[in-house]
Parts: sequence; C-alpha cells; structure tokens
Amino acid sequence: MFDVAVDLGLPVKLHAEQLSNIGGTQLAARYKALSADHVEYATDADAKALAGAGSVAVILPGAFYTLRETQAPPIQLFRDHGVPMALATDCNPGSSPLTSPLLTMNMPARYSA
Repeated sequence: MFDVAVDLGLPVKLHAEQLSNIGGTQLAARYKALSADHVEYATDADAKALAGAGSVAVILPGAFYTLRETQAPPIQLFRDHGVPMALATDCNPGSSPLTSPLLTMNMPARYSA
C-alpha cells in the first residue's frame, strides 16, 4: 500500500508501536512518512530512523490513558535524536474518547512529572 501511495505522490502516516514493537516505525521511516503515531514501544533504533527520515513522532496521551498503558513513549530518546514530536487526541470511541486539545496538552505534562 505504501508503494502505491508513494507512486501516486501521496504522503503516508502509520500508527506504530502502540501495544508492542512490531517494526512500524522502521517501516514509516523507510517511506519517509509524515508521522508515526502512538510509538509507546519505539526503541533507540526507531528514534534514529524517524530522525533520519524527518518523520514526526505523534504522542497520543488519550489512548495511553484510556487503555491504561504502562509503557510510556520514549520522549527522551526522541529528544536525544532530534525527532520532531506532536500531540494529538486520537479521538475515537474505542480507545481514546478525548476531544479536548487543552487536555491533550495537559496530560503529558502531568503524567511525565
């Protein structure tokens, strides 16, 4: 699917490493994705790959909170490797019913302290 998207000149994004590490960030980086979203289980190698690709690591605190995830995204690795980061609500009824941008910005500050 990514090959076809690239052939059509369409940018790609990928939900990756949300509940485990299955190589999604590496795939996203290989295709120079706009972003890899969730990334709780991203590794040092994943952070390096995202940095090299110029891809954004999107942190989704609503899903993290709602699913009671215990593995936090490796924020310091992203900082260390210069990976751009963004926050998003991931608004969906199953795993992230969060709609508030203000709460989305507050949650990482609160839970990383």
